[in-house]
Amino acid sequence: SCTAETPMSFQKAADLLRLAELATARYQGVSLTEIEEEFSVDRRTAQRMTKALEETFPWCITRVDGDRRKFWKIKSDDALLMLSQGIRDTELAALELAIRRAEREDSVTEIRALSGLR
Repeated sequence: SCTAETPMSFQKAADLLRLAELATARYQGVSLTEIEEEFSVDRRTAQRMTKALEETFPWCITRVDGDRRKFWKIKSDDALLMLSQGIRDTELAALELAIRRAEREDSVTEIRALSGLR
């Protein structure tokens, strides 16, 4: 999760957006095994990613198949809404660059304001 005490890194935010895209694009949703393979992460990290997905996108649907595998799915109309209202990768990158620039210039007020958006 992203709080003032522990801000989400740009890479984690980008991965979360990519995971949301996968959960939307795949008919059945995305499983832990698929997340492990797609992101080259271990099982525990994949579990943390799905927790972040559920927290960030509360309309995310989970289901369990006949083999007891869990899948996470975001309906495409929900994803379109998310993209129309949310922040895109390029905007996150620009925000991250602005924060770094403010840090270099030691501009505490700007760092706080920009970090609050992240």
